[in-house]
Amino acid sequence: MKKSSKSITNEVNKEINDIRDNPSQASVDDRKVFEEMCKIVKKEGIPELKKRYREESSFGPAWNLLGSKKVRVDKVFTTMLIEQESTRTSETDGDRYINYEDLLTEAERRREESSKGCSVLLIEGPAGVGKTTLTRKMRSDWASGTSSMKELTNIQYLIFMMCRDAEAESLSQLLGCLMPKTKVKMPKQQHLVECVGQNSLLFVVDGLDELNSASEKVLRDIMRIGRSKKITILCTTRPNKVPDFKSYVPNNSHVMHVKILGIPDNNRADFVVNYSKALQNEGIVNRDISGLLQYLARKDGSMQALWRFPFNLVLMTILWVFEPDVVNSLTTATELFTKTHDLCMERLLQRLLENEETRIMGYHTLKENANKFLKMFWKEAFVNTYGDAVVVPKPSVQRLREACRLPKLPAKEVLGAFLTQATSLINDEEKYSFPHKSIQDFYSAHHLMERLTAGEHSLHIGDMMSAFENFLDCKEVPQDLRSSLLHGYTDTLVKYQHESTRNSPSIKSVLEEATKEAALYIGQEKELDLARKAECFHSSHRSPFTSEESHCQRAGPSSS
Repeated sequence: MKKSSKSITNEVNKEINDIRDNPSQASVDDRKVFEEMCKIVKKEGIPELKKRYREESSFGPAWNLLGSKKVRVDKVFTTMLIEQESTRTSETDGDRYINYEDLLTEAERRREESSKGCSVLLIEGPAGVGKTTLTRKMRSDWASGTSSMKELTNIQYLIFMMCRDAEAESLSQLLGCLMPKTKVKMPKQQHLVECVGQNSLLFVVDGLDELNSASEKVLRDIMRIGRSKKITILCTTRPNKVPDFKSYVPNNSHVMHVKILGIPDNNRADFVVNYSKALQNEGIVNRDISGLLQYLARKDGSMQALWRFPFNLVLMTILWVFEPDVVNSLTTATELFTKTHDLCMERLLQRLLENEETRIMGYHTLKENANKFLKMFWKEAFVNTYGDAVVVPKPSVQRLREACRLPKLPAKEVLGAFLTQATSLINDEEKYSFPHKSIQDFYSAHHLMERLTAGEHSLHIGDMMSAFENFLDCKEVPQDLRSSLLHGYTDTLVKYQHESTRNSPSIKSVLEEATKEAALYIGQEKELDLARKAECFHSSHRSPFTSEESHCQRAGPSSS
């Protein structure tokens, strides 16, 4: 009887699983089948990975200010200050800091010293400090085959996972997304995992603080491999998720914990020069930056702390291109974000004035409508911050589209001004994401401010008194009546202002009310780190920095 294709596939799957589970018992022919599959994955899968990583080695600015233009990471990557966690009470700076080039080598040395089977490298740092840039540089280096990072070129498979993605729910699905052409040549998608697992592996997991239910399953699959194989797992996260990390790590692993503190002050000018040159090479801009470098050289302590973040340096360089005078007045990260947002808003309005369908509204109406949209946008930013979502879910996108429809604004143009087009692992479906976690926090803070000040009315009592006096003079009101009216008018205004201020909600109550409303939007209640949201709120008034800032001024550079 002739076998069906399904029957043959089932037999092949069984043979491969038997080889995987009991390789010593497999027949020569069975082993050959598995070896042939592994050869296919190595011959076609690795080039697929490298092609993808080369394409992802270029990145654009956070806000849509330069169109689709992007800059290659290897053109701008510079020295980063990376601090090693240590239990020793005394150590030199040479022991305390580690170069980018030595990260994998040191992690492997420590693993061997501890006699553990799996090496886990945890890279901690606040938003904007360069964690994702570091992982992008690693992928770019591995794909090019030449790297200053020791041990990287010895890795046969570098598997990259971004925790904000929610499309893959298993490691086999992730590999299928990364190597789609190779996947179709496998009888089962799981065979990709089995073939890849026969080689030296480096898993790069970016953004543990952005984990969702789907990506958490992928992470657990990766960690499960670490229980039985000698692999290296590199993970990045913001500080608030470090305590949760240990629950994922296999018992037989050695964990090396480092912190990225940013770009040392003596390397920041180089970064700005390189980024500016990269923009010029892309034909984006050609502006003299000598004034920008003079501004960067100022020895103001708070500003030096601000510029240790590569993300802030990128925004500053782009802002200099368009409005150099604005840069010279910056004193906080919030001002940097606000000015960049304002510039983004102005450029959006310019595009709307050039649009045949919207130009008829005129500048002031367009601005008023755009500001109405922003209030809804800030709310969605907070809702998604509450839901730990950086990629904007479909319901949220639909609400934003509706917020554009009512004032007759083109949704694609408006959403594209404040969000970036998210790359889908599976298909070409249109998706949006917040450009950066710190920008999402910035917009979330705006929503909290909006709620906090919703009941406040800032009365300009002096101006109102002057206008009232002019009115009384115009009507030639007798002096005694005039004095009585002015006195009563002043008392009424002051009393109203006092009552309005006294009844203002507290920050805590605003946070609690906002989070309850956000829970209704995402369909679940969860414990919220109110301290973090309060910090997010306060960041709308100041630039939050930790005690780590001082390292960038007093410590020497660790390599890039």
